[in-house]
Amino acid sequence: SLIWLNTGWDSFGNLAEDVAGPKDLVHGLLWAALAAFVVYVLCTFQALCDDAAGWQDGYLSLAYRRLWAPLGIWVCVSAALSNSLLYSS
Repeated sequence: SLIWLNTGWDSFGNLAEDVAGPKDLVHGLLWAALAAFVVYVLCTFQALCDDAAGWQDGYLSLAYRRLWAPLGIWVCVSAALSNSLLYSS
């Protein structure tokens, strides 16, 4: 959901001291925002390309496996990591 996409952006100012300069911070922020946008657009279009009747548990992994086989595994690994970190934070 979009809520989880925006979770980390509120603490982005804490990184200001760790970058070389203000332009680098803005540049990195823009690249990260673009990457997040592209990932969300890819997810949406890939899910919409299939018939909604075919959706079931684990569908996102199957959809990305059709694009490129290793993506299915990475989706499962990242989902497991994300879910486990939600409970530990």
